[in-house]
Amino acid sequence: KAVSAASPSVLANSDVKSEEDVLFLENVPSFNDMLRPSDSELLLTYLTAPYVRVPLLLGFFADRDRVSLLREPLLQTVMDAALFEPGPWQSEQASASWPETVPATEGSQISRKHLATPAGLLFNELLHSPKVTINAMLVLLQVAVDKDPGHVGSANE
Repeated sequence: KAVSAASPSVLANSDVKSEEDVLFLENVPSFNDMLRPSDSELLLTYLTAPYVRVPLLLGFFADRDRVSLLREPLLQTVMDAALFEPGPWQSEQASASWPETVPATEGSQISRKHLATPAGLLFNELLHSPKVTINAMLVLLQVAVDKDPGHVGSANE
């Protein structure tokens, strides 16, 4: 099984499966001193929820104070993995079997089979809630353009 670059367990170098696990980490990653501990905890928490992490991460980095954090290669890798890794696959024709309990279990293990998509999480977001995803991307782009030192009237001029 391949390990995702957007896995909170890999990033924290500890077993992280839930928000609670993030809160009890002794040391949170600083991403080469780019993130404060509170922001790092927030980012790791978003990564524990794969089905909703696309709009959460886009919103996290669309903040004027955080967009420049994406100059850090490790954070670029995390964002790239969260947006473009395919994740669990399920054909469009497959009937969705909804979980009977929350959290969903299969035997004694927590299961996320019901969260599989036919084309990856980003495409799923664009199909089912495009407004949120596109608006966050537009804000991210606008803030990046505003911070461009070559742009007349930019904050970094």
